[in-house]
Amino acid sequence: MVSSLVGAVVAEAGELRVDVVPAFDGVVRAGGWTELAVRVVSDIGGDVQVESSAGALHSGTAGRVEARVPAVFRLPVRVGSEDRLGVAVRGPGGARRRVPVSLRLLTAGEHVVARAGGALRLDAPGLVAVRTDAAGLPAAARAFELVDVLVLDVAMLGGLEGLQLEALESHLGQCGRVLLVDAPEPALRRARERAGCGGAFVEAVGNGKAVGDAVERLLARPAPVLPDPRRLAALLPGDGRPAAARPLVGFFLGYGGALALAIVTIRRAWLLLALPVAATVLMLVALGSARPGVTLGSWTEATSGAATARFAALLRIDGIAPRSVAVEVPRALGLPDPLGEDAGTTLRLTAGDFAGTRLDVRTALLSEHDLHLHGTLDWTAPLAVEIGPAGPRVENRARARSRPGYLVWRGEVFALPALDPAAAWSPPTSEPLPHAALPPVFRGWAGNGPALGREPAFVLLPGTPEPMLGIGTTAAAAGWIVIRSRQTG
Repeated sequence: MVSSLVGAVVAEAGELRVDVVPAFDGVVRAGGWTELAVRVVSDIGGDVQVESSAGALHSGTAGRVEARVPAVFRLPVRVGSEDRLGVAVRGPGGARRRVPVSLRLLTAGEHVVARAGGALRLDAPGLVAVRTDAAGLPAAARAFELVDVLVLDVAMLGGLEGLQLEALESHLGQCGRVLLVDAPEPALRRARERAGCGGAFVEAVGNGKAVGDAVERLLARPAPVLPDPRRLAALLPGDGRPAAARPLVGFFLGYGGALALAIVTIRRAWLLLALPVAATVLMLVALGSARPGVTLGSWTEATSGAATARFAALLRIDGIAPRSVAVEVPRALGLPDPLGEDAGTTLRLTAGDFAGTRLDVRTALLSEHDLHLHGTLDWTAPLAVEIGPAGPRVENRARARSRPGYLVWRGEVFALPALDPAAAWSPPTSEPLPHAALPPVFRGWAGNGPALGREPAFVLLPGTPEPMLGIGTTAAAAGWIVIRSRQTG
């Protein structure tokens, strides 16, 4: 199938040759992400730009090539509703090529099982089997979201590049279903250390029929979910009004007061006419220089003592005037997914190998742009929850004093006080709080995350992990952190 999905254009006189191979054999979900491996060969060295777009989201990356030396550019692309993408390449000397790429859109109810490194035979209806190799695995974690079960032959892991390993570990951290074949104990231990949900979605088997049986077991386990964007919006800091509207409200209140005072005190007609003109000019200058409001609402889940945590976040950009706004998203936070964009809004996403992602948003007067983020952080929760014979125990293992929060134990809610470093606390069994004391975003969430009475113990702590605070320089952040006891996974 791969050969039918590869778009190839050979330049006249051999100036620029471009081949494009989509991840996972071109199998995609409408509205999901894929990654394109764009191989470029140029007769002369120089700068190269690679671009693609689907709907209102434009993706791009750039780099350099040496003369007659192949270079591969990995481009993350969000798929629309069509089974075809276009890739535009601009090479040294102004050479341009456009390559069409065919895709295979999944239908409702189909599930993807991908194997890297070996053959895969599945007879169950609704399963789409995809075979790939080390080079075919993506370097963008969002591209792994297509796969319901990833089967990895451990022998091929040595062929992965650094960014591919990062993406694979991020997929593990997001509780992705991963089946390791012929894995030695150190590899299995490493995978479970990096996996979210306490490693509940990681299995290891030998080759043969055991692979198919393990795939069926993993598919039968419901995938854990994080709060959706609607619930994340309730976590945004502020009073619910667009942050960019506040300066305008203040301006018009001041302008109205000044105009009323002028009508009463100014006796010269030309001054009364000049005042609105001068105010309008000042307003246009203010609008042209005003920065938009950038806020972040997040939900983070971690297991006590684990080296990683998974998160979901909503980044909101409140435009105050028509202008282009650049937002730098750290690589750890993955690729931003625009929500509810209209036909007049174009988002330009520039993916870099190491620095992260640059997002260019074109704002309008009092516009609102929401971007959904989710992924895995290399971050250990500051508090640890342990369950002993006498009940739960919460210890502050960080260097700073913790914030007060809540402990939920066997369906009962307790107020968790602020803890000094190395301090520990256990709840008094006679002083539970009503469930209404929990934040609304938690009480109204019916996902597969923590639930009252279903898990032995977990902590709910206000805050945002430090790695998430690198978005721009003006972002205000708020959120909640769930810390599970180690034995609950």
